[in-house]
Amino acid sequence: YAPRLGEQLSDADVKVLGEPLLQVAQAWAVRERQGYLVALLTSLGKRMALVPGLVKLTETVIEDTVNPSTSSALLTLLYEHAQERALAIVGPTVKRWRKRGWESQLPPLLATLTQLPPSVEEVIEEVLLRTDSLGLAASLLTALRYRHTGLFVRLVPRLLKADRSYFCIEPLW
Repeated sequence: YAPRLGEQLSDADVKVLGEPLLQVAQAWAVRERQGYLVALLTSLGKRMALVPGLVKLTETVIEDTVNPSTSSALLTLLYEHAQERALAIVGPTVKRWRKRGWESQLPPLLATLTQLPPSVEEVIEEVLLRTDSLGLAASLLTALRYRHTGLFVRLVPRLLKADRSYFCIEPLW
């Protein structure tokens, strides 16, 4: 296995080897090999788009994986290298994460995204209003405070109204 193969290939190589690269990626999209897929896509970087079908495969794995860190890593890669596609799926993806109990993936995502679709803002607010984890709440609020200030300012009064103990969380001091 050579999951960092993309680092050794030029753009021209990636274009010529598109079909075999997609076949390798498809083989690695199975649960036991998804770490290899993340490494391959990382090594290809922005050249992911040069391989027909690779972005779509990435979206499928983001949706279907049972591993939260794989879903998060692939969504981050998609955002970095195919932002339009990532923004198209980020709302349904974070809703799925919420349903699966993968809220811990939200703070790193918030630190990555420069813009939040309304559906993501809704999930963040729902998680903050319902979480029992002060650590998760602090991580989300920190990410919002420094990366998405407008949403932070809008949410703080609602959170304090719902639960005065939010005042004790460091990002609100």
